[in-house]
Amino acid sequence: MPSGETHFTQQEWLTKYGGVVGIMMGPRPGLFIQGAPYVQDALKKPEFQGRPHTADFKERSFGKFLGIFFCDGPQWQNSRKFTVKFTKGVKDTEGIMQLEMDELFRRITNGQVYEMNQVFRESTVNIIWTILSGMRCTVEDQRIKNLLENLTNSFRSGRPGSRMVSFLNLIPVLSKFDKARNLQRKATRMLQNFFRENIQEHRATLDPENPRDFYDAYLIEQKKAQETGIDSHLWSEEDLIVISMDIFTASYESLNASMAFAVLYMILYPEVQTKLHQELDKYLGTRRPSLEDRQYLDY
Repeated sequence: MPSGETHFTQQEWLTKYGGVVGIMMGPRPGLFIQGAPYVQDALKKPEFQGRPHTADFKERSFGKFLGIFFCDGPQWQNSRKFTVKFTKGVKDTEGIMQLEMDELFRRITNGQVYEMNQVFRESTVNIIWTILSGMRCTVEDQRIKNLLENLTNSFRSGRPGSRMVSFLNLIPVLSKFDKARNLQRKATRMLQNFFRENIQEHRATLDPENPRDFYDAYLIEQKKAQETGIDSHLWSEEDLIVISMDIFTASYESLNASMAFAVLYMILYPEVQTKLHQELDKYLGTRRPSLEDRQYLDY
């Protein structure tokens, strides 16, 4: 692969050779695919539905392929099926969100100055954490604060798709000398330890007749699988830790960034803010919004 902006080279190859171009990335074969027909055809085939079996992905999941985002096959199917089924069955999701919205308004109306990329952080964390563990937390807690700071640093140091990442995956032993990879490794270990401790606390106080949250529901299913011997290898504490990491990291970063962008957009384009405000006044008045209001809030 030539030096410089590699995506331009990829585009040149696809233009010259067609919508599918194969290359060797070290010892691993790779494909560049462009165009809706080629992409749709590839996504329908099971051989294209796997995840990269690279050193950085394996490191975050205890040397295995667990969880949802960086996993495939029966393990992925089991983890995803359970997670989707549970989240669809959570009855008070809106109540959790309303509580955090009230807390957010309380914080930002006290006259203090906030960084917009941080103002939503506590609300985001609490929504996710309440669903997972049934508990709220506060970013003022020093341990939570350190955890989130390391997670943020890890995201900012990321270089997805770069040749350095590919190189380190080919020769993993060199990754210990890479600053960005070490930041990611530190955040990963902190998350693993944090989730492990909470899962073990749930296991010690588990009442199979009265599941409290995501962790209880998973532990109950794990116990059933162990008793019956059916697919028991697909249920483990390590898998639950990795699922927690997948949900937590994806939601934390994407929700924060999306909401901060929305606020910035309304600041830069006040006419958008005015139109949005008018629609909220028309349909909501002085009451707070609910999920049912979405069908009436077209803008």
